[in-house]
Amino acid sequence: MPVPPRRAGLTSVATLSGITLTVALLQAAAPDWSRAAGLDVWNYSSYEGDLRQSVAARDRLEAVQEQLDGQIAASAHVVGELIAGRIAFPAALDELEVINRDRLAFDGTMQARYPAATPRERMAHYVRSKIRAQLDGTPVLQDRVLARLEAELREPVAAR
Repeated sequence: MPVPPRRAGLTSVATLSGITLTVALLQAAAPDWSRAAGLDVWNYSSYEGDLRQSVAARDRLEAVQEQLDGQIAASAHVVGELIAGRIAFPAALDELEVINRDRLAFDGTMQARYPAATPRERMAHYVRSKIRAQLDGTPVLQDRVLARLEAELREPVAAR
């Protein structure tokens, strides 16, 4: 029995040519659609550049987020030490000013919330708000800690 000739190669070439022609016609007729569908593969180098820029931007944002997370954690640690009485309020304010000196949008936010306050007073407001939040479920302890801090601020510098 004779074997019919194989035309798989010819069929594949014809199919690929038809698909290529269809994509080219779609690009000509509806360039936005073909771009949205990801069929404009001839712009690959442009997309590759966009991807590199996006990856670099993501890396920068992750670095900023890591620094911010560190500043938040360090601030929480100082506030915890303050609540526990292991650090005095003025010393805590000093530490927090250093920790948050270059914290993204921190100073602007504090200025917006407390426009008439000095930078030191704004930091004291920040600490009080953190203490209130941390001790929200224990109002007696919250009042006791806040009263202790206010007394420390009123205490003359020489007495410390």
